[in-house]
Amino acid sequence: MAVIQAILQVVWILLCIGAAILLFIREASMRVGIRLAAAALMFMAVGCGSSGSGGYTPTPTPTPTPTPTPGAGTVNIVSESGNRSFNPNPVALPATGMITFTNTHNTTHHIVANDRSWDTGNLAPGTSSAAIAIPAGGSNYHCSIHPTMVGVVNDSNGGTPPCTGQYC
Repeated sequence: MAVIQAILQVVWILLCIGAAILLFIREASMRVGIRLAAAALMFMAVGCGSSGSGGYTPTPTPTPTPTPTPGAGTVNIVSESGNRSFNPNPVALPATGMITFTNTHNTTHHIVANDRSWDTGNLAPGTSSAAIAIPAGGSNYHCSIHPTMVGVVNDSNGGTPPCTGQYC
């Protein structure tokens, strides 16, 4: 976007300079030419000046929140409090095998499976992840930004999956 703005700015300046030169050449007398040149320079200083943006201000495109998948379980991100950071925790794996994470906290989180088999990406406050397929054996997970935030999706029989490693 910055390259396009710079190109547009250069084109505008070249058009202004070209107009000033044409006006200068058209005039027969030196006196009138000087006045026109001064007017053209003033025009270039005022009309072609810019605040660095070329007069173009792009409108940011909001990131849409994915539509919840029917039948997917929902885990709310509620705080940065270890195993109390998620509600519910542990969560039962629904029949669909899908879980959606909703960030109800006031900071961005990034939830990943401990074994890296799934990843929500960054979740800004008030946003939700797309539905994530959880293996039938369940899954242990954590926030990669705040590693003390840990949670569990129980397996399809309601049991807690084994947890090994630094996030257990």
